Amino acid sequence: MGDNTVWIAGITGATAIVSGWLTSRSGARALRYQTDSAARSRREEQQLERQRAAYATLIEHIHTVGALHGEAQLAVAEPDPQLRADQARDPSASCHDSTTVSGLCTT
Repeated sequence: MGDNTVWIAGITGATAIVSGWLTSRSGARALRYQTDSAARSRREEQQLERQRAAYATLIEHIHTVGALHGEAQLAVAEPDPQLRADQARDPSASCHDSTTVSGLCTT
């Protein structure tokens, strides 16, 4: 009977050691997965923030180019610098019988 007790104790101890090892290994794997997932999420958020900043800069440049285009059209449409300056300040001032579209006189 003493012989069976030693075997049972040995098997129980080995089972405890193996289960503890598996638990720690699974915990380490879960921690690694969680860390990788958090890092991936952080990278994606940073990428989105960079895209938002790039889009905002693009829109700013588009508005600047649009303003320059309007000024260029005024320069081409009105060769007199004084009239051009007046039109730039108040586009509707020189449009007596016409309508304004984007700050330019049209007939």
